[in-house]
Amino acid sequence: MASEEVFEELRPGLTRASYQILGSWADAEDIVQSTWLKWRHHHDSVESPRAWLTKVATRKSIDGLRARQARRERYPGEWLPEPVSVEPGPEDLVTDRSALSLGVLVMMESLSPLERAVFVLRRGFNWPYEEIAEILDRSPEAVRQLDHRARQQLRARPERFEPDPERVQAATERFLAACVGGSVDALMEVLAPDVVLHSDGGGEAKAPPRQMRGAEKVARFFVAVVQSALAESDAYIVDINGLPGVIALSHGKLVSALAFDLEGGRITDLYLVAAPSKLGAVRRPA
Repeated sequence: MASEEVFEELRPGLTRASYQILGSWADAEDIVQSTWLKWRHHHDSVESPRAWLTKVATRKSIDGLRARQARRERYPGEWLPEPVSVEPGPEDLVTDRSALSLGVLVMMESLSPLERAVFVLRRGFNWPYEEIAEILDRSPEAVRQLDHRARQQLRARPERFEPDPERVQAATERFLAACVGGSVDALMEVLAPDVVLHSDGGGEAKAPPRQMRGAEKVARFFVAVVQSALAESDAYIVDINGLPGVIALSHGKLVSALAFDLEGGRITDLYLVAAPSKLGAVRRPA
């Protein structure tokens, strides 16, 4: 197989792994493209393309994450990962797709860059500890410790996530119908009592600057926003990070994406991304 064909076959998995480490699809695509440029000059001497390319892309992603974390102190409001719409690939038959959800990506913000890389390669792509050790130039025991610390930290945080698309679809439809109908009571029936709204306008668009908590407060916010926007906006249910979510279009322009976490069929966390620079990887409806 030609070197370009080898790379293109592995590109989707490389992009997804880089995205899960970085939380930015645009940055992940840039990293994979730079990995391709390096591959062009070294492929003749590579014995295992998958391992070599994963090593290069992972290390670049870790460096990118460290640089982003250094800039986070100046970020306006809460930082959320970029939402994406991705078709299932062959690698999804053997990986944990829930690792792609916005809720899991937000939880991973508590991890160090190395912990996050190990967690992604283990949980998202089922890489053996020995191969991750070679990718990161660490001993297998050190990698096991990194994985253990990552799992401990994430277990200490409430992971309220149901990766059942049908249940998420039903809750999303009920949420949207209540917003469009202007019913705070109907919306509160879909929301968990301690629901949290996370929002990211990035200083580019209007969004709540801080987390909003409580079913009534969140319900009144969404009913007010949707009712005021109905005249010039349309809402659609689309794939966001592997599960149903809601996007809003105003005069044909994508203005926001909304994803959910569920527990017991009720929405526990909402992730509202309105920064235009973060919406480029969300697919518009046909």
